[in-house]
Amino acid sequence: MQNRRRSSGLVLPMVVAVWAAAVPVARAAPPVDVDAMRTAVRMLEQFAAIPSASADHAAVRTAAAWLQERFTALGFATQLLEDSLTAPGANPIVFAERRVPGSHPTVLFYLHYDTQPTGGKGDWQSTGGEPFAPRLVSGAFDGATATTLHAATLDAAAIAAARLYGRGVADDKAPIVMHLMALAPWLKTPAAARLNLKFILDGEEEAGSPHIEATLARSRALLQADLLVLCDGPMDALGRPSVYLGTRGDMHMRLRVRTATLSGHSGNYGLLPNAAFRLAALLASMKDAKGNPTIQGLMDDVEPPTAAERATLVRASEAEETMARHFGVRHFDGDPALSYYERLLFHPGLVVNEMSAGRPGNQVPNTAEATLEVRLVTAQDPRRVFEALRRHVAGFEAAQGWEPAAELEYVEGVAAGRMHTTDAAVARGIHAVEQAAQTPLLVYPTLGGTLPLLHSFAAAGFHYVGLPLVNFDNNQHVGNENVKLVVIADGMRLLGRLYDSLADF
Repeated sequence: MQNRRRSSGLVLPMVVAVWAAAVPVARAAPPVDVDAMRTAVRMLEQFAAIPSASADHAAVRTAAAWLQERFTALGFATQLLEDSLTAPGANPIVFAERRVPGSHPTVLFYLHYDTQPTGGKGDWQSTGGEPFAPRLVSGAFDGATATTLHAATLDAAAIAAARLYGRGVADDKAPIVMHLMALAPWLKTPAAARLNLKFILDGEEEAGSPHIEATLARSRALLQADLLVLCDGPMDALGRPSVYLGTRGDMHMRLRVRTATLSGHSGNYGLLPNAAFRLAALLASMKDAKGNPTIQGLMDDVEPPTAAERATLVRASEAEETMARHFGVRHFDGDPALSYYERLLFHPGLVVNEMSAGRPGNQVPNTAEATLEVRLVTAQDPRRVFEALRRHVAGFEAAQGWEPAAELEYVEGVAAGRMHTTDAAVARGIHAVEQAAQTPLLVYPTLGGTLPLLHSFAAAGFHYVGLPLVNFDNNQHVGNENVKLVVIADGMRLLGRLYDSLADF
């Protein structure tokens, strides 16, 4: 899921309410179907070996053909939805549909098959520097006893601990393979005669899905559905079943500082004002010692959680220690009096994405630049937030007597968006997932990341829920991306039961 620029991605989710409907008592998972898992891993290895980074249009089309072949083999009618006339070179959406006679519920699943760029080879120690050469490992690749495994020789014990490494394995190709594997046996069951299934597989999600709005407008009748289920994003850090009802917004800015016409020799002209120090001071002024933003007006329009929501946020935040241990930190930023998830998703997040100033050698740099990002919460307007940042920069500079003024440039932004449990279709969707999970759900009102395409779906009249299916520590968007085999097995079982419950939607 995207995590930079227009769609800045699915970071860790948050929770606001626990669905209260009665569900079956949780029970132990059945034994893993080893043969099915061997097939699933081989399929995912093949799929993940296609280097379908969004910018590689030829590879994306290869992946699209791969998907068409597999859905066609399952009995789905497939076609490519693309904007080739108005946007030559755009990546296609793969559409797959299976309709059954009579009047039955129709559910549309959204996933994406493009990937983020890979970064440098040095980021991929797990795969020998080759991000599109998936490697099956007995556990964490850097563990003392880690060994390379092969799908053909997997057994139940290995499946319980193994991970598959490679770009795109978690974001978002494993969930697609889970569906393909779950569909094959389910389509032979009686319930398959009571549900119309559609899939929309996006080839541009990691580029912000720039053409999906046009696709929805042009193909609205084709895509009609009673419920949209988005399968993207990471699961709860403690592995608790969950759904999400939206995503945070996102905006990007560039902050530039110039102190002199030229950089100067640090010995002869060491008294020149240093742009790097000025930039650092400006950035440091934007947060206090606890990591809370100090921008006046940044919290304008923020809607606080209700008492019930706050209680659920506390429960969800039981995963904080697990996440801190994963990232190797003692604590996270923000007011420790508030729960982790209230800080994360009911308070806008200010992030420095990157900084640059000067070059190696004896110089005083005259320019410095930083890219800033704000994760927006429900009801915040990106332009109003930008004005609050602009006023802060101007006020801080005036207090210091600095000239010339720094430049803060607005790059792009998208507001947060979400569904609500008061929506009848959304409520039925939550209930269907809960029945499939066989345990009460955590209902996340929003993810930490951003999906601009949700605005397009909402504007087109879709009612949606999000269903995360991959481990939280999957390293999406960075090196050594991975998926645990056990979550693939769990996901296949969950989806098989979900199709059943959706047949009664």
